Amino acid sequence: MDKTSCAVVYFLWEGIFMQDTFTLFEPVFYFILAMSLIMLVLAIIPKYRSRFYQLLFSISNLILIVLLFFTEGIIVEEFELKGDEVTFSLGIIAVTLNILTVYFALRKKAA
Repeated sequence: MDKTSCAVVYFLWEGIFMQDTFTLFEPVFYFILAMSLIMLVLAIIPKYRSRFYQLLFSISNLILIVLLFFTEGIIVEEFELKGDEVTFSLGIIAVTLNILTVYFALRKKAA
């Protein structure tokens, strides 16, 4: 390995694993939160209500959020880092939005 490659590997190691908190999943949670908000709005508007796709999306999002929390916990514990409060808050908000989407998707229309 040449000196440039070693410097890049060292820089990545220092930037990712030598900080106090693990924040690499924040962009993923922002994306999930944005998509969850869009699906909630579409679930509330009766014109765009599609139960199957909204339920499929919401349940898959819930599974993805749980897997990301589990994976983040393993990474944080393995490298002795602290968990990120922002990521946790985004995950809780996304879970709430997905549960609301499931509720509105399963709600029957008023006669």
